[in-house]
Amino acid sequence: MQIALAVIFTLFGLALALVILRLSGQLKARLAKLEAEPAPRLEKPRIDGPVTMDGLVYLFAHEFVKPSPKRPLGSIPRDRAYACQTDEELDCDDFAKQLLYVVLTELYGLEAVQTKIVPRDPTYMPPYPQKRWELQLRQATAFPSSPLSESLAFGFELSRKNRVRSLKGREELTTDEEFFTLEEVLERALKAIRQELSFWARGTVCSDLRSHVETALVADEYLSAPDRETWLDTVRKQRSTCNPEAIAPFADDAHALLRRLETFKKIHGSPYALAPEKDEKGAIVDIDPAVLTAAEDFEAMPVDDVLRATIHEAIVSIKQLEPSGEAGI
Repeated sequence: MQIALAVIFTLFGLALALVILRLSGQLKARLAKLEAEPAPRLEKPRIDGPVTMDGLVYLFAHEFVKPSPKRPLGSIPRDRAYACQTDEELDCDDFAKQLLYVVLTELYGLEAVQTKIVPRDPTYMPPYPQKRWELQLRQATAFPSSPLSESLAFGFELSRKNRVRSLKGREELTTDEEFFTLEEVLERALKAIRQELSFWARGTVCSDLRSHVETALVADEYLSAPDRETWLDTVRKQRSTCNPEAIAPFADDAHALLRRLETFKKIHGSPYALAPEKDEKGAIVDIDPAVLTAAEDFEAMPVDDVLRATIHEAIVSIKQLEPSGEAGI
């Protein structure tokens, strides 16, 4: 009996060794093939294509986005953002907020979205636990072509379909039923964005919004994709690099966009939006505190402050459902 068992185990070991050797050979062949494939390189940047608003914010992020705040010693953030032209580290949250802000102000100016402010009960959750209102948006017309505009349009479409499914006996929404919170729309837009990202490229809400815009800029050859010569390169986080010749002609467009955003603040913002102040803790206050504590007369609130507060709240709410930003956990 013992001899039979020994024979069985020996045969099993030999079979297992053969399988391991075969898999090892296949893996080596695959790695050799990947290493032999040349990384795609751009021969000549294309400098005649248009750059969308969100693309300008990405390419000239050093002029739109706040620098990265100081982190505690030993902190290893899950997400980091950099200005593609200067390599300066930027605030990840502010990067995402600026991308959304520039797109939503454009949609508002084009009257492509309708807005309304409705009362709500306090959520008692960050970032505004006592806020008694919420901004709701409705897609009024087709959105202009840009990475984030198209994603938001898809988010609206999914939101409408989801609401139709909840109705009983009706297949069409009324106008009032086509209004959604930015958080609802953004969550569904992220589903579409993440379907286009590889498993290794997916990250936080902030990094995925950036990656979506970056992918479009790579496709238009304003950015050069990082090398993917080996399998390890496909899972290693690497940054795209700028094509200076392609980007340089759009510096004036970026400055014009900055002026347009400043004009939007002058027309639709509070004094805090134009001249931020510091509170007793040293934090920058660029949204009128009266907006965040308002309990009535919502229509009189400045649109710019309302929009930026809504963007910030949507980002924070979605981030709360994501893994911690420290140590990649």
